[in-house]
Amino acid sequence: MAYDKFGMLEELKSLDVQEENELDLFDMPIWTSEHGGKVVVNVDSLGAVGDGVSDDTQAFVKAWNISCSTPKSVFLVPPGRRYLVNATRFKGPCADNLVIQIDGTIVAPGEPKNWDRNLPRIWLDFSMLKGVLFQGSGVIDGSGSKWWASSCKKNKSNPCIGA
Repeated sequence: MAYDKFGMLEELKSLDVQEENELDLFDMPIWTSEHGGKVVVNVDSLGAVGDGVSDDTQAFVKAWNISCSTPKSVFLVPPGRRYLVNATRFKGPCADNLVIQIDGTIVAPGEPKNWDRNLPRIWLDFSMLKGVLFQGSGVIDGSGSKWWASSCKKNKSNPCIGA
């Protein structure tokens, strides 16, 4: 599992959990290692549903704001879920050693009528970042076929403003 890279699993296993003797990393809101390890910022703990239907954009923005401003943090998109995220700008500069760990699936709105009219030419925009590590076994699904089909370069009935 990729989280072994952070050196947290052994430390997590030794924690005293009251309900069970098991701790699920993906259910934790924000966690800091006692030994100067990573701060894990889980999008689920900030309101993401991960059903592929509910809009998870605000949870992603909240997680970004926390992880970008916190040194040695991990922006975590956990596995086994589909997160619907609308057009969003993830802007730096960020604190040192930020890791973007994508193990789930991030999906764009499937229908052009649901796209953000304020950001018509972008979906996920990462800018002004330095030394950020993107990793994980997840998927970023931009629903590209529908985007290209509605492009003014393919569909002449759409205006080519700024294209």
